[in-house]
Amino acid sequence: MGKIIGGILWLLIAAVTLYDAFRIEKYKKLYNIQTYQEIIAFMEGKCLDEIEQISEQAKRPYQKILLMLCSMAVSIIVTFIMLMLFKIF
Repeated sequence: MGKIIGGILWLLIAAVTLYDAFRIEKYKKLYNIQTYQEIIAFMEGKCLDEIEQISEQAKRPYQKILLMLCSMAVSIIVTFIMLMLFKIF
């Protein structure tokens, strides 16, 4: 019974997280904001000038690669922690 409740809770949390992630990505695409500096400027109601915008667009490919590598590292670390906790490894 505990596994079923745990599974339902996990699915609920995953569904809410995915919903929010898709909403955020929709806003980022709608307002063309991707980098941290663009997001901060948007939240403060400001716009980046043309030079700053070009600079931020040049950073995007590198930031996506870095984000992917960091996500992969966190996933591996969490997996090993879970394996150690459950003594599967």
